[in-house]
Amino acid sequence: MIASDPALYAQKRITHSITVVLLMLLLPWGVHLYAFLFDDPDVISYGLRPWRIEGLLGIVTMPFLHGGINHLVSNSIPFFVLGSGLFYFYRESAWKVLFWIALLTGIWLWFIGSKGSNHIGASGIVYGLVGFHFTGGIIRKNKNLMAFALLVIFLYGGFIWSIFPDFFPDRNISWEGHLAGLTAGVLMAFVCRKCGPQPDPTPFDDECDDDDDEECDDEDDEETSLSDAGGQNTTTSSGHPFRYHVT
Repeated sequence: MIASDPALYAQKRITHSITVVLLMLLLPWGVHLYAFLFDDPDVISYGLRPWRIEGLLGIVTMPFLHGGINHLVSNSIPFFVLGSGLFYFYRESAWKVLFWIALLTGIWLWFIGSKGSNHIGASGIVYGLVGFHFTGGIIRKNKNLMAFALLVIFLYGGFIWSIFPDFFPDRNISWEGHLAGLTAGVLMAFVCRKCGPQPDPTPFDDECDDDDDEECDDEDDEETSLSDAGGQNTTTSSGHPFRYHVT
């Protein structure tokens, strides 16, 4: 159903998107609050442990576990921005995209992660959303999506360096999780390329040059006469298709 007031419709979509993402953020913040109030540091032991059967549980629990308030905040802010953009632009398929990014990130990380490591945090999903928005903005050729993709690169383009462990040898960064998430996001952008906003309409192509004005007038007259004859023909006698402006 098309909204009668586009501005009001857009405002409602923004409100809905922000509300959904804030509700999701209550989970990791609630877990962190629980660990703080009950002094239970062992919560993070439920992270994803590669190549261990019990570590498979981390595919589900990993995004909700963080090593401290700084870690939690650094993931919450980009997730809020990117998640809100996901539910605003891709409202009908947002849950599907988010689910598969989280699942694929966890599964791949379980295989490519180092044995004996414990991965926690939602950064894999954040990287997945970065890859999804950037790739989706390019392949769809939609000005709104491309503008948001540029915003994503401006805000979080520096994230790309943390998939290379040699750049941060002194920091305990899950570069495998970042790489898995980024790959999952790019993949989902292609899988869901038919979802959400589609490419902007192609502008009318004027095939006639200034030197061929007389020929163009003849073709226009021919097209007009065919249209007046009943509108059943879709091409001129020379085989050129009609073009219509859709408003």
